Amino acid sequence: MNPEDVAKKTNGFTGADIKSLVNASIIESVRKKEPLSMEIINAVIPTIVFGEIKKANRGGPTDAVCYHEIGHFLTQYALSGEIGSISVERYGAVAGRVELADELVDPLAAQKDDRSADEVLASIAVDLGGMAGEEVFLGKRYCGSGSDLGSAMEKINLLFNNGALGFEYMPWFDMSRSMRGRLVRTSIPNKNDADLRSAKIVEILNESLAKAIDFVKSWRPLGELIFPLLKEKESLSHEELVAIVHNYRKEHIHEVRA
Repeated sequence: MNPEDVAKKTNGFTGADIKSLVNASIIESVRKKEPLSMEIINAVIPTIVFGEIKKANRGGPTDAVCYHEIGHFLTQYALSGEIGSISVERYGAVAGRVELADELVDPLAAQKDDRSADEVLASIAVDLGGMAGEEVFLGKRYCGSGSDLGSAMEKINLLFNNGALGFEYMPWFDMSRSMRGRLVRTSIPNKNDADLRSAKIVEILNESLAKAIDFVKSWRPLGELIFPLLKEKESLSHEELVAIVHNYRKEHIHEVRA
């Protein structure tokens, strides 16, 4: 177990959160009669993130939830080659999640967004990867993509507000001086161009979903390999998924290269 891996997984935790995680992990280790491991810590982390919300007992994850998260995973992997972890354990209203193994955000970093418009648009395809997973594997879409669409819309508005998609989509900015003499920028929606922006939003969402569907289709055999394991275990760690992907690529080396 590498302390750096624990640090990456607990970015944003308070000192009290870390203490709770350590205590709960030790208790779980003793209960299972196993050495303290990253697998145990990964299983305990959600109980810290989501407070004391207990998993809802609904007879295990549905196929739709599993394929939704697999869709996110496959889209992320196809775009970046990054392999994180997948969980379909339910904590209250949270039914599943995909986390990158090396996702580490410095809360003290500057507010400036250094991503290009293309990078942000690519991340929207990942947001819609869950919906793509449902469509590719099950042939229909379910109603659990609300938060994904919310994330996509937040990114589209970011692109609009910064002129990254063209100045015609930007809101107007009113610059006025505060009592201390500093300039204050107020965003004023450009109502005359609301239809233009609405059409662009639909265009981006449709294009992003089409890309995500293509990615999921390309890696569908890998998804089918992951599905029964995820359905049974409800969570797969970064290490487990690295092994699964490695074995898959080794057995399908000619297809992957093609």
